[in-house]
Amino acid sequence: MPSASDQLWESATATVDVTPFWKRHLRAQMRLYSRTTAQGEGADRYRAAIVWGLTTFLHGLQDCPDVTRLRERAQDTPWWDWLCRRELSCPSLLDLRIRDVPISGHALAGAALALRYLELTRRLIVDPTIVLQAPSRAIIDWLAEP
Repeated sequence: MPSASDQLWESATATVDVTPFWKRHLRAQMRLYSRTTAQGEGADRYRAAIVWGLTTFLHGLQDCPDVTRLRERAQDTPWWDWLCRRELSCPSLLDLRIRDVPISGHALAGAALALRYLELTRRLIVDPTIVLQAPSRAIIDWLAEP
């Protein structure tokens, strides 16, 4: 039987709405992406790394069939680290480097979680190769919601 603190943690994680955090990470990734558009070669490498990572994370989250499973996956640190090692040749989400570009794994994972959430709840099909550059109207509207 789980301890009282484990039971409290499980009920807390089941009731906390994490979508505002995911929205914040998606907004931040979109802003960073757009700011680097006018910059030089280093910015091209950064954008390519972000798209590669976002595509990898979003693809990995496709096995989450509903929002409950998505929220559980968000808290599954060993899974994120496994995905980073397997698909991105990085030791962990905290040490994320894609194509020799250091990236905030937490922020990129949050953006991917937001996009998968939209796929599940709004029945959107998200193309991670263009979503940061040209988000659909549905994504823009969702980000504007309180």
